[in-house]
Amino acid sequence: MDLYHTFIYEKIFNAPWFILSFVFIVIILNFLGPVIVWFIMNSKPMPILRHFKKKKVNTKEGG
Repeated sequence: MDLYHTFIYEKIFNAPWFILSFVFIVIILNFLGPVIVWFIMNSKPMPILRHFKKKKVNTKEGG
């Protein structure tokens, strides 16, 4: 089978929006990965998760 002439490869995998999305996701993960590992290794809660937990607790108490 000729992969490079299939519809999926030509219209989706080879599309500029798909390639740029993939590149940006990889770049973001490369920057956030060490930060996440640092928080886990130091046994500190991540600030963003703490914020969401507080919101969830506040909605349970108010309702």
